Amino acid sequence: MHNSLKFYIFITLIIVNVINSNAAPNNANDANCNNKVRAKIDRQVSQITPILNGNKLPETVKQLNKYCTISQLTLNSVASYMKSCMGTLGPIMAKEMLQSSKKSYKRVCINSANEENVAEFLSTSKCLNSAANHMDSCVQNIFDVMTVLPRIEEMDRMNLGCCHISKFIGCAKKSMINTKQCNGLHKQLINQINNSLSFVCNDYYLSNNTKCAKLMAQTPKLDNTYVRPKSPFSAAMEILDSYRSMKCTKKANERLDKLVQRLFTLGTPDLIPENGAQLKQWCNTAISNIPFVYGYVESCLSDFGKFLVKMMASLGINNFEPYCSPKGYDNMNRPNAQMQQYIKAAKCGNLAEDKLIDCTNSFIDGVMGIVEAPDNFRIKMSCCNAYKYRTCIFNATNKTNGCDTETVVWAESQVMQNLKPAIDMMCAEHWSSTGKCAKLLIEIPKMDSKTYERPKSVFMPIMKLFDSFPDVELN
Repeated sequence: MHNSLKFYIFITLIIVNVINSNAAPNNANDANCNNKVRAKIDRQVSQITPILNGNKLPETVKQLNKYCTISQLTLNSVASYMKSCMGTLGPIMAKEMLQSSKKSYKRVCINSANEENVAEFLSTSKCLNSAANHMDSCVQNIFDVMTVLPRIEEMDRMNLGCCHISKFIGCAKKSMINTKQCNGLHKQLINQINNSLSFVCNDYYLSNNTKCAKLMAQTPKLDNTYVRPKSPFSAAMEILDSYRSMKCTKKANERLDKLVQRLFTLGTPDLIPENGAQLKQWCNTAISNIPFVYGYVESCLSDFGKFLVKMMASLGINNFEPYCSPKGYDNMNRPNAQMQQYIKAAKCGNLAEDKLIDCTNSFIDGVMGIVEAPDNFRIKMSCCNAYKYRTCIFNATNKTNGCDTETVVWAESQVMQNLKPAIDMMCAEHWSSTGKCAKLLIEIPKMDSKTYERPKSVFMPIMKLFDSFPDVELN
């Protein structure tokens, strides 16, 4: 996708698709994270975003060279802010943004850029510059909505943003249709953006449907002191901040517990997706809850828990992307070699569901018991318990009709490539079923069968374990 459209849509998507340092939460007194710094970056972003403040995208090669330089500097400023000010997952968001922009930069900004790519970019710029003349009210509305979104209840915040973005994209599409400088390719691009946002927003991406109509009627009004920002940056950062003041209540814990059960389907009553429709439903659940998960991680986890989540997220995001996208659904229905392997593994896991539930229950009980163990044994016991779980899953699937060893080994390798760094760092000799582990597993405290209520997923036990680690020596 073109660099201009890519960056603009990135800023828009940040409302609805926050994914993924051990940095402290954003603090207005931090020299790198105060309102002055944010306003400065807001002004920088306004220079490179189309259809805002009368700024235009480059329409000549000379203008493009200047635009490329300013864009690179601006994106670096945004990335630095995210790394310093957006909490545990800020560096991961920054890395993804820079990797994406780097591809677009190479496409049109380097000296060896393909002439056709450059011509296509400049043509798109002319289209957007001309269409912008008809979009003032649409742009102002989306800016105003972004400003008030933090005042919306967390459960409705993303959905309301989606409804208004749908309205904005509809306005942009109509403007492009009525603009002579926009051709079929440009209209195809806006359709691609439309499809991507629809994928993220699901039922809340039709501004005229019943759900959106009801939500949009509740959009807060702006007061007399409101000053419209120069770009979407400041408002987007405020939205992210609003998720990081979450109250860590029992209700929030239970919500995440149920969500993890739904998403980490191995060893739970929920089936692993086997086709495009099931995968889309699974992905929609994951994506729609990203802001909540982001807020929970920042507000409710211990430093050690944040560290592990950060490490797992940075390793796992590349494995997530090939599946949760419109292309991923198509691949599921017309599978390539990788997807064929995944489908075989999914079918195998579903066939072995009852055995895998037993494995997961045993693992959860072990984790809950380890929380009660002496401090200096918890990490060692956790490693041994995890290895026991891994062995149980391998044996359960390998002995199930409809599963073959090749599929089981492939599935395990997909999981282990993300877990291996943590295992290597923490477990060392406590990653086996014999010797030290055999003794430690016996010594894990047992739960009282009269009072114990097993959690729905592995999430709550692991969080309890994380909370018990800060007082433990990790060396």
